[in-house]
Amino acid sequence: MGIIGKPREQMHLPPKDSLESELIQCAAVIYVWLENRGWNRSDIAMAIATERKAQDDKWGDQSRHSLLRWYTILAEEVGEVAKAVLES
Repeated sequence: MGIIGKPREQMHLPPKDSLESELIQCAAVIYVWLENRGWNRSDIAMAIATERKAQDDKWGDQSRHSLLRWYTILAEEVGEVAKAVLES
């Protein structure tokens, strides 16, 4: 049984080892890290939705970025996390 009460085979999941699967694994690590710091699931979801809205307001439609552009954005964000960790 999957985490949301459906059998895993009935859930819309990307193929194992696909790019989407790897990105979901990254998101899951961040999710657990936030939970371990006292965040609850609804606050995490709300923070993500708020950040997405802020990004859309700032940058406009981002639906047509190339894979390379998305990777560059992700790498830049991970760099900001690393900097914050070093400075804390």
